[in-house]
Amino acid sequence: MIIVGGGAEDMKSDGVNVHNVVSRIAKSMNGTIVSSPGVFKGFTTKKDLNVINFGLEGVTQRLLDENWTGFDGKGTYDMIIFIGGLYYFQSMMLSTLKHFNPKLKTISIDRYYHPNATFSLENLSVEKWKDGLEGMLKVLEAK
Repeated sequence: MIIVGGGAEDMKSDGVNVHNVVSRIAKSMNGTIVSSPGVFKGFTTKKDLNVINFGLEGVTQRLLDENWTGFDGKGTYDMIIFIGGLYYFQSMMLSTLKHFNPKLKTISIDRYYHPNATFSLENLSVEKWKDGLEGMLKVLEAK
């Protein structure tokens, strides 16, 4: 699952269209996108995607529930990718998941380091971050 936070719109000023990046990741991984309501509209024009309009605090609570079968009914998720969250809010979500669902792997692909994620990028300049995202997408789409 890919979780897209409300800060995704701010990334446009850095020259990154998060809706396109996330759509490409989701297609390559056959993943579900959970978008905060403020950025959901940008996904409505995308085709062949499973996009859920859902508050991020709500999805965090569901990820803590061992009996939740996910948005697709196929069971719990084993990996979550985060992008576009407001830093302080995403940090709290990652901390909650780290402490109360330690089996879940969390990955942050924002340009700022998140110490509570299982994997996070380091603090990057805009150019290095954009290059890294494009490199990651090339690898994912080559499969």
